Amino acid sequence: HEGEEASFLGADSGSLIIPGVGSVAVRTGVKDAAEVETQLARTREELAGLLGKHQAEDVSALQVARQEAKSREGQALALEEQIAATLGGEGSLEDSREALRDLSGRLAEAAVRVGQVPEQIVEPEPSETISLDAELKKARKERAAAEKAREAAEEGRATADKALRKVTRERDDAIQSARTLEAQRAARIVAVGTLEEVAGGAKKAAASQALAQTAAQELEARLPPPFARASTKVPKLRQALEALDKASQDALRAADGARALLEKVSGEGLYSRLALVEEQLALGKRDEARLAARAHAILLLNRLAQTRQQQTERSVAEPIEAEVRTRLDYLRGLSSAAASTVVFSDLETAHVRVPSRSAMETPSQAALEALSWGAQEQVMLVVRLALGELLAKKGPGAEPQLVVLDDALVNADSARHKRALDLVAAAAERLQILILTAFPERYRALNATMHDLAAIKGSTAENAA
Repeated sequence: HEGEEASFLGADSGSLIIPGVGSVAVRTGVKDAAEVETQLARTREELAGLLGKHQAEDVSALQVARQEAKSREGQALALEEQIAATLGGEGSLEDSREALRDLSGRLAEAAVRVGQVPEQIVEPEPSETISLDAELKKARKERAAAEKAREAAEEGRATADKALRKVTRERDDAIQSARTLEAQRAARIVAVGTLEEVAGGAKKAAASQALAQTAAQELEARLPPPFARASTKVPKLRQALEALDKASQDALRAADGARALLEKVSGEGLYSRLALVEEQLALGKRDEARLAARAHAILLLNRLAQTRQQQTERSVAEPIEAEVRTRLDYLRGLSSAAASTVVFSDLETAHVRVPSRSAMETPSQAALEALSWGAQEQVMLVVRLALGELLAKKGPGAEPQLVVLDDALVNADSARHKRALDLVAAAAERLQILILTAFPERYRALNATMHDLAAIKGSTAENAA
């Protein structure tokens, strides 16, 4: 009936027919679970009987007994091999004794024929023979017992393995059935709605019922006294009252259905699912916090690496900038405050910082390519000289460096050309400087050794010819 809840205990399957909708079939898996439990109990009883038969506490002790039986079997085989080696080609101890007696008789006859008394041939004591027979029988008996115990252990292990596989397979089937039931229950919950939606529907139904009752009371209050009612209004009032009663009954049925549905849904584990979702949310927040902390640590590590890189670059670039600044100030004939400064933003790119005209202005910075050809030549000249002297003074293998200048002062005026030659002459005391030029007269003030490359090339060609 509508709004009623039914429970079936011990039922393996069931179906619900909804008119106009269809049928819903449910399989609980109770029968399969009972069969699994019965088979498991039977397997445990068989295993207990097998352990009691071989006087073992558990499967491990049974395996130890099996290993001992194999060891006794090996010992019995070794003992039989020793006995066979001792007997030689004879089949048994009795055959050996008979052969020994025959040999003794023939030896005695031979001794009589030659006229000599044979020495007494000592036969082995019967007790020793009996002892060997007893040991052999005991060894064979132990071997047979060990073989029987081994076969029983193998059979018990095979039976236990078979039962274990069957129990495992049935357990997996039961788990699959449970998952199917869980999916069906989740589908029913989705079809019916969440707990909050059902509760909201019940509240709406209760509110509708209350409104209907209030409207009915208001209408009853508005009715005139019985003696003042007109006969023409009675049918209409009766119809209105019936409509109100019907609406009230519908509201009551809706409220009862919602209440029953709420009770049914609340018993199907929604609170546990809510707890599971909250737990997953907490785990997600914890993972988010952990990842955020890791990202922050990576960001700090990146900043630290950039800072270290900048410090390393500045530790290399600052000495070069200082040497370049001193020589560039002298070359251009300017004071340090008014002179331009060469700045290395990294170890590959250089810029020129131009001082401001007033204290209110900030110094501007331009790329080296933005300067005139003469300014570029002067900057590159002093940079080469500064690098050469720094490399000649620092490092484990410091030695005079070779600096090559290829017409580095083509666009310089006479004053700066003279000061540039002064810088070259001063650096020549610590460096090896090679100047390639098409205007040798510009460098005669250096009093350096000059070589005509054309003459050297011609003499080399003549010697080669």
